[in-house]
Amino acid sequence: MSDLNDKRRQVKSNETDLNRFFIKLYGLSNELDASVEDTSLSMENPQDDNHRELTVKRLLSYFIGCVFGRYSLDKPGLVYAGGDWNGSAYTSFKPNQDNLILLTDRDYFGDDRDIINRLKEFLRITFASSSLNDNLHFIAKTLDPKKSERGESDEQIIRNYFLNDFYKDHDKTYHKRPIYWQFNSGRNDGFKALMYLHRYNKDELAMVRNYLHDLQAAYSNTIKFNDEQETKSSTAREKNQYRKDTVKLNKKVTEVIKYDEALQHQALAQVSIDLDDGVVVNHAKVQGNEELFSKL
Repeated sequence: MSDLNDKRRQVKSNETDLNRFFIKLYGLSNELDASVEDTSLSMENPQDDNHRELTVKRLLSYFIGCVFGRYSLDKPGLVYAGGDWNGSAYTSFKPNQDNLILLTDRDYFGDDRDIINRLKEFLRITFASSSLNDNLHFIAKTLDPKKSERGESDEQIIRNYFLNDFYKDHDKTYHKRPIYWQFNSGRNDGFKALMYLHRYNKDELAMVRNYLHDLQAAYSNTIKFNDEQETKSSTAREKNQYRKDTVKLNKKVTEVIKYDEALQHQALAQVSIDLDDGVVVNHAKVQGNEELFSKL
């Protein structure tokens, strides 16, 4: 920690000297102050809460990039941004074969379609299996310290971040020109998923419908399970929990059925895009007159 403080002091001294130089060069001594506030240093402080949150969100964004093959744990820098796909660039952590990752309120499948399953795999490889729980806890506590202190599970806190806030942060970072697009069926979160713009092809929406149908079936199975458990439950509290969850799931099913109609309409159109046209043009082209994606 003392080494870090020494480095920050040196950076502050260097930046102050640079300010003095340019103030003198441009004759601005009566207008500007050469001093540098600690909060304005170009070197961030990892002990600062805001910096920790930003760092964790950057890690999660990098993870999403690895899920889609934009980045690889085996190669530095940008690995795929269009053109020919090279599967040999990914050894340690394989991107999702389909250009999609689901954002759901729980794990309905227990496989690579679930974002938390992929995150846990990523963390085991990037750091170590033995530190997985510690890393999940650190991420969750950083994202939402209040919920963490109240005892909400680490996985649920992280899942809620991806479901509710990741796209907002990504859209803001890319100044409303996001490279990951979010399918969004509506306020009940019946269907939410991310895709990578640079891997889009004209068959994308048809493939998305397959995921949607699988999720709809999972909702129906969960509703059936809830009904069975409600009948077996011995307390009013338990019965009410299952009943409330079923109400929530039924709203998702209703929303998904309507959303599927919009998806089908655009899937049949088999829309192609040109990356040179930019995000806004392509976003509107793929979406057409439907409301498939979260707004830019």
